[in-house]
Amino acid sequence: MKSLQLSLKCILLPFLNDVLEIFKAYKPYIEIVEDASDIFFIETYENSSSYGYKLIFKTYNDIFNLKKSTDILDDKRKFKKKLKTTIYNILKNETKIELPYGSLTGVRPTIVAKRASDLNNINFYLTTEYGVSSHRAKLLEEIIINQKNIYELNQKNICLYINIPFCPSRCSYCSFLSNEISKVRQFIDIYVDILEKQIDEFLEIYVKNKLILKSIYIGGGTPSCIDLNLIEKIISKISGFNCEFTFEAGRAETIKTELLDLLEKNNVNRISINPQTFSKETLLKINRNTSIEQIYEAFNLAKKYNFSINSDLIIGLNYERENEIFNSIKELVKISPDNITIHSLSIKKGSTIANKGQEKAIIGLGDFMIDCYNYLKLNNYFPYYLYRQKNTLDNLENIGFSKKGKECIYNVLNMEDICSIYAIGAGAISKFVNLENNSIERKSYPKDIKQFLKLFDKI
Repeated sequence: MKSLQLSLKCILLPFLNDVLEIFKAYKPYIEIVEDASDIFFIETYENSSSYGYKLIFKTYNDIFNLKKSTDILDDKRKFKKKLKTTIYNILKNETKIELPYGSLTGVRPTIVAKRASDLNNINFYLTTEYGVSSHRAKLLEEIIINQKNIYELNQKNICLYINIPFCPSRCSYCSFLSNEISKVRQFIDIYVDILEKQIDEFLEIYVKNKLILKSIYIGGGTPSCIDLNLIEKIISKISGFNCEFTFEAGRAETIKTELLDLLEKNNVNRISINPQTFSKETLLKINRNTSIEQIYEAFNLAKKYNFSINSDLIIGLNYERENEIFNSIKELVKISPDNITIHSLSIKKGSTIANKGQEKAIIGLGDFMIDCYNYLKLNNYFPYYLYRQKNTLDNLENIGFSKKGKECIYNVLNMEDICSIYAIGAGAISKFVNLENNSIERKSYPKDIKQFLKLFDKI
C-alpha cells in the first residue's frame, strides 16, 4: 500500500491535539514528511468573540468562523467537530479511504451519539455529522438501546476499582514495565498492605457521604496470580456489599478450585477468564504461557459455581486472519460464557510489539468484524458497551457482548462517564463525575510498582 506523502504546517493556538488526532488516525494511509511537494496548511485561532480556522491543501481552501455564545463548552464542541470533519473529508477524498468512525477520534463514541437531537435517528446523525460508517452508526445505536436498563444518573452512585497489576508473564501486547510477578515478588505483601489501607479510606468516604456502591471490580494484571491469603485479605474487607462484584481472574492456568471457593465465600459474583485467542501458535508468539487445554479446564471448573463469566478475545494478535479469528469466536460461543468482549489490538508504548517497531495494524478486517458481531447476535449475545483506543487494528473498537440480563454494570457506568470510579492501586485512575455541571476530575497513581510504593514511604 502506497502512502500519500504530505508536509504539515500548523499555526495553531487552540485545538492542536484535535488536528493531530485526525492525521494519526489516517496512518499508514498518509505519511507526514518534512519536504513533501504537497503542504497541508492549517491555522486556528481564538479571540474574545470567536473561534476560527483556515485550511489550504492543493485545491482545497476553507475559512470558517464561529461566534462565541454564552455556552463555552458547546462552542468548543461545535468548532472541533467542524474542524476535524473538514480535515477528515479532505483526507478521505485524497486517499479514497473511509475510516469506520469518520472524524470521531475520541474513546467513547456512544457519548457523542447521545448528543443527537432525535435519539430515534442516531444513525443519520452520526453518518451525516461525523462521517461514521453506516455499520458502526447502527452498532452504536443498538448499544444505546441495550444500555437503557443499566444507564442511571445518580450523583450518589460510585464504583470501586482495585488494581492488582501482577502477571505470571508479560504478554507482548502489554505496556506494563514492572508487572511480571517473578520480578516484583518481594513487593507484593507491602502492596497488599497499602491496598487494605486504601480500602479503609474508601469505606470511610462511602459511609460519610452515604454513597451507593454499584459495582466492585478487581482488575489487573492477573489478580489470581498472587497468593490466596493475600487475595483473601483484599476481598474479605469488601465482601459484605450486595452489588456486582467482579474478579478478573484472567489467565486460565491460575484458576483453581481453591481460588473459586475463596471468591464464592466472599460474595464475588462475576469473574473473567480471558483466552485472548484459541490459536496455540499465537499464544506462544505473544508469550502467554497458557495451553488451549487449560482454557477449557478453567471454564469447566468455573461453571460448577454460580459466577457470571466474561471472556476476552483480542483481534489482531500475531496478524491472525479471518479463519483464526472466527474460530476463536465460535469456540467461545460453544463454551457459552455470559459476556464476550472483543478487543481490537492496540499498539501501546512500552509493549514488546511496539518496541519492535509496529505502530498500527491495518489488515482490512472492518467489514469482517461486523459479520462476526452479527454471528454473536444470532447466538443471543447483544452489544452493550463500546470504547476505542489509540493505534488500534484497522481503527476499530473494543466491544462488549452479553446475554440478556447479564450486562456488566461497571463497564456501562464507567464507559459512559456517568458514575464516579474510586480507583486504588498502581496505575489506577479515579474518576470523579459531577453530573450537575457535566465535569470530570481524575486522579491517577504511577504504573510502576516501585514509584507507587514510594508514595506511601514503603520503599
